[in-house]
Amino acid sequence: MPAASPLPSIAASRLKSANHDLTPPFLLELDESLEPWRCTAILRTLPERRIVLLVNKDGKNAIAKLFFRDKDYHRELEGYQLLQTQQQPCAEILAHDDTSSFQYILFEYIDAPSLAALWQQGRDRDQRINTLCQAIPRIAELHRVGLRQMDIHLDNFLCIEDQLVLIDYASIQRDSAPLSSQLACHNFAHLIAQLAGDYSAYYPQLLSLYQQHVAISFSLQDLTTQVEQLRAKRWRHYERKIARDCSEFIAEQQFNSRLVLRRQSDSYAMRKLLQAPDAAMMQGVTLKQGNTATVSRVCIDQQSLVIKRYNIKSSLHAINRALRPTRAWASWRNAYKLRFEGLLTPLPIALSEHRFGPLRSKAYLLCEHIEGKDLWQVFNDGEDSPLPLVMLEKQVVDMFEGLLAGKLSHGDLKGTNLIATTEGLQIIDLDAMKSHSNEKKLKNALQRDLQRFLRNFNEQQRQRFEELLSTFSAKLK
Repeated sequence: MPAASPLPSIAASRLKSANHDLTPPFLLELDESLEPWRCTAILRTLPERRIVLLVNKDGKNAIAKLFFRDKDYHRELEGYQLLQTQQQPCAEILAHDDTSSFQYILFEYIDAPSLAALWQQGRDRDQRINTLCQAIPRIAELHRVGLRQMDIHLDNFLCIEDQLVLIDYASIQRDSAPLSSQLACHNFAHLIAQLAGDYSAYYPQLLSLYQQHVAISFSLQDLTTQVEQLRAKRWRHYERKIARDCSEFIAEQQFNSRLVLRRQSDSYAMRKLLQAPDAAMMQGVTLKQGNTATVSRVCIDQQSLVIKRYNIKSSLHAINRALRPTRAWASWRNAYKLRFEGLLTPLPIALSEHRFGPLRSKAYLLCEHIEGKDLWQVFNDGEDSPLPLVMLEKQVVDMFEGLLAGKLSHGDLKGTNLIATTEGLQIIDLDAMKSHSNEKKLKNALQRDLQRFLRNFNEQQRQRFEELLSTFSAKLK
């Protein structure tokens, strides 16, 4: 059996400009006086600022944070010391040094799920809210002693049995103890703002739990206002992110093309497909052949995917579409907006546009393929549903409530655009979806969505959905 190839060695100072193409495992050389650390995973990279690695030192896993700006290193240490002073549970520092052209802190590795991971495992909203509630007493305690975690989200809490451990200490900030109502409300709202808009019914429960643990008073209205403002800000930030090169996406633009691709899906086979998508579609299974769009199912890297090509029907159509965002981009953006709002839709993998400078032409959208039955098949053709019908009906109601909370309308809610899967009700065909800033226009559009949805079914099933959606329908008046 041939001997294993030796791991490449990389000097820590070279990681300052490391991009997302850096691939572990490798040996990390910090200093001539130290044995190299074996890096097994890159957890986060911010070029020119810091990089976070999972390393193995002396046979034990640890988290190494390398800093290339003094202020980031000192913020991390100061935040850690603030938590230690107030006896707040946090990961132990094993070593740190600032004598080189870079600084590092080595933390103990805690093998425990984050609250974000536990949130994803929740089968319904009540379970997920119970997960969130685990963080609230800890946040209240931080506020009581005058501390705020400025980058507050569920990934920064690790759950060890019945104890929560905070991570990411550079974002810890000290104020007067206890926090003022204004600062506490704003910080608490940052956490709540990560929920989908239709979780607003839980705000009273979350606020009550918070105020049971700390004597800081602010109103439900103040909290709701802050949450709405922060959610809008978070979406504006993420909307920019889905179009640019970052840790989650690869974005490439040339004179004759534009590509946005999920970074974790980048591979030789994927690039080959994106270079010749029409050929891949011809070799795949045709799902829809139309004038405006053609849809095929293909298999790449042992994963079943769907390619949707948005066709140019004529010269006049080409002129009409040339300076407008492509329908592929609209669907890409709308899919991520739905997911931001907690609604299910197949994960978009890649967006590809043919261009001539600023002029747009044919475009392609690549998404995950989902297995399931559309609502027409379930309720009209009598085919077996992947979900119990009672649960499926509830998810229809939740979908409409989610669209209203997210200020969205679909534009074509026919039964074939709603897919029942084992994961839940998925929404597809997002070309006509719109975001609304005007409440009257939103309600009118959702009223049209509701009427289009009800036309899918026979009289008995239509009456059933009218009854289930009566509360939602009343909100549109």
